[in-house]
Amino acid sequence: MAAEDAVAQLLCVHLGLLDETELPNDAVRDFRDLYRLPLRSFGDKCALMSAAEATGCSAVILDVLLFVSETMAPALFRKQLAALPLSLSQWVHYLVEQCMVTNETVSLSALRGLLDLYAATQRYRELAAMLLSLVFYDRELSRSLKVTDDVLDIAKFYRHRFPVWILDLLFEYVTLSKLQIQTEKEDANTAPEVCTMAANLDKRSRGVGNLQANWRMRYMQLTEKEIVYFKHEEGKLEKSKNPFHDKTGKSNKKGSLALARGMQIEPLDYRGKFSLRPYCVKICDAAGNEELILDTFSPEVQRQWVAAISANVKRLELDPRCRTHVTVRVNRDHFENSSASIRSVTSSQLL
Repeated sequence: MAAEDAVAQLLCVHLGLLDETELPNDAVRDFRDLYRLPLRSFGDKCALMSAAEATGCSAVILDVLLFVSETMAPALFRKQLAALPLSLSQWVHYLVEQCMVTNETVSLSALRGLLDLYAATQRYRELAAMLLSLVFYDRELSRSLKVTDDVLDIAKFYRHRFPVWILDLLFEYVTLSKLQIQTEKEDANTAPEVCTMAANLDKRSRGVGNLQANWRMRYMQLTEKEIVYFKHEEGKLEKSKNPFHDKTGKSNKKGSLALARGMQIEPLDYRGKFSLRPYCVKICDAAGNEELILDTFSPEVQRQWVAAISANVKRLELDPRCRTHVTVRVNRDHFENSSASIRSVTSSQLL
């Protein structure tokens, strides 16, 4: 059977032009049937690839390429691919699919074959893009770094095809990422700063008897070891002219919750029978029993309270000797304040 006839049968099968009953027993249905055909010479395989390219059918092209890639020398195979644009694109797509076995696993043998193909066909832009996509595949550093060492080792074989600064930047990124992960592991045993916060928040109250649970506004204060809530902000009652304020001398303090080791603090999208409160903070004890639910009214305030309470709870879990060495927060505000002070000093000196 000639190469053109084999490709014609493949095309009819993939397009559904023939039923299974109409096909003879020796018909070519997929790439496996190509192995029993007398297409052993280099010319026959080149004719097979050219005929598949002429069909423009990706399924036919892939069947032919799967057969030829196993029966032709790799260097000759890549040389023929360079002259067939459709076949080259289809084979590159196939190798990319083979590289990513799962979302977190890269087949390094398939990756090496893909890089060899890019280099042999002088597709250096795609070669660099493939390397970068694998290095930056996952934004989670711990998962991304599982493959970067192997990827960079393979990339060393093609360093003469890239500008020097590209590989330097990649190696620097990987080194700094590993240093960041190591530093975060060391900082896990370093106590955070003591966080104190105060604000008027809605506190969920448990129902008593036949009364349903309700929400009441309370002035919440977060200290190093507890959360205290008051009916009114300190000093507000004395200054208030509201005739409905209770000024009988009752205690302003309504209760407190002592922070303890193992407490669970998490954001909560509260959905009750009568109200929807998407920006709540839920505080549970170590056993998971609900202790307190606060409504912070906005996502930013919710994030701040969750971070602050979590930091104070973490301090309780550390050895007291570690609490004297706190982790100083360095963020954008820190640098802006520092630069502002530098500018003010410089201006005063100039005056």
